[in-house]
Amino acid sequence: MPGAGGQGGSESRAKLENGEDGPDGSVHIFVQNQDGQLVGPFASVYKLEVVGFDILDGNDDGVLEFGEEITLTNIRIRNAGIYFTPILV
Repeated sequence: MPGAGGQGGSESRAKLENGEDGPDGSVHIFVQNQDGQLVGPFASVYKLEVVGFDILDGNDDGVLEFGEEITLTNIRIRNAGIYFTPILV
């Protein structure tokens, strides 16, 4: 059996104002090697590179024509993020 409902609230009298923009943030990523040494900072842990893919053309005739829809399949990506140049801070 549910309890009795509470009283309704009153309208807020607060004056709403837009807030100010805060400072831009930043992220620095460090990588710890197997020997415990920190390397970095890096701007990102990801540097994705497309290393291959297959193209299927819309009418399967092997010719990519202007305006024809194509489908990319078997997309192969490598994360080369470990090779980033450290950011000097």
